[in-house]
Amino acid sequence: MTFSPAGVAPRTDASGRMGPGARGRVLVATVVLLAVACTAGRPSAPGGADSRGRRPFSADSPWNARIPADPVLDPGTERMAGYLARNGPGVAALSEFGVPVYAAGASTPRYPVACRAPWGVCDLARQPVPVPDGARPAPGSDAAMVVVDWAERRSYEFWEAERLPGGGWTAGWGGVVDVEGDGHAPGGTLPTGAGVSRLAGVVRAFELERGRIPHALVFSTDNACWGGHRYPATKTDGTSGRPDCIPEGARVQLDPRVDVAALSGVSPAERMVAVALQRHGAYAIDNGGAAMAIVFETPRGARGAYARAGLSHDYQALAGIPWRRLRVLRRWDGG
Repeated sequence: MTFSPAGVAPRTDASGRMGPGARGRVLVATVVLLAVACTAGRPSAPGGADSRGRRPFSADSPWNARIPADPVLDPGTERMAGYLARNGPGVAALSEFGVPVYAAGASTPRYPVACRAPWGVCDLARQPVPVPDGARPAPGSDAAMVVVDWAERRSYEFWEAERLPGGGWTAGWGGVVDVEGDGHAPGGTLPTGAGVSRLAGVVRAFELERGRIPHALVFSTDNACWGGHRYPATKTDGTSGRPDCIPEGARVQLDPRVDVAALSGVSPAERMVAVALQRHGAYAIDNGGAAMAIVFETPRGARGAYARAGLSHDYQALAGIPWRRLRVLRRWDGG
């Protein structure tokens, strides 16, 4: 889940691997930092994006367009989907590498943000950025954070966010996205491995409450290809040269012939994720430490929606989903 703009080598850990660490560290960390994250910051203020529950980006964007009934599959679908199934099940990235999402408005304090990475002009540094009091980034090394101002149509997206002692903010890198656009930032590089919006595809707390995820999901993988990417990705931070590697930007779907309603022993969250995987799929957008880690909004404050959905801890295995029935589309639009 490390980030670098095109042409800049991403960081590696001591073993030379990308992301938060080896998969074993991810899968055994069954109760990692969730309690910390749940107390980090206040829920978004009434009237903000959370309370309205608006879905970002245009209806025909890659994040909101449904997969057609008979999509063309990638010639390598068996290899790629097979890797994800063999090394699964997929897990829920809730806390360490989840995404805290805050709402901003006219009364939200605004701060200048300095970006520390010497990669050019950072969009966050172009204007004061609204950051609510009590906002905190995710506790993992990415320190991701998103602030949405619907009135201004902007999503302010941080990588390696850090609050300064005097109350200001810095970031390793960041971007600003039009929340009514397609999830890209023309002329700018966004702080995900695939160069797409950090807000796009995140499973939100209000969606868990409502019981429905009406958009594509996003995930990180420890088998992201180094040699290329696909739209909607604009770049890759992948390092894998395996024949079954997954290009960043690839859209993965759960076979729509699976009768999700008939699955037994699945949690509400697993059922929601399975339906979203059938209707909208999931995009690979980051290098990470698990075969498939689906990105959720980091819980904070009251976490009843997560508990009712059956999500109790970070990196929780979504074992009730039939991962062996995954397939990979040739193109994002099914063509």
